[in-house]
Amino acid sequence: MKGHFEFYSRRKGFGYIIGEDGKSYFTSQRLFADKESKIAATRRRQDSLARTQVEFDIGQEEKGPVAKNVKVLWDYEKEKNKDKDDDNLDSI
Repeated sequence: MKGHFEFYSRRKGFGYIIGEDGKSYFTSQRLFADKESKIAATRRRQDSLARTQVEFDIGQEEKGPVAKNVKVLWDYEKEKNKDKDDDNLDSI
């Protein structure tokens, strides 16, 4: 299913995703699908992560439905190049 982050706390490592079905799903770093998504979620500014598009599977845990296998959907190459540009600015 596709959706977007409604809220995500980098410090606490969890947040909520709104699915295309309109429901809210809890998620945490341990439920992310890949290393790139984990890194991206921790490196982006908190306010810029809101409304970031994701794909996920719906799972069930003790407290209710969760978003698992979360994959952040943006251009990783663009993010890498942005980081390189930032590094280049540091050397000036």
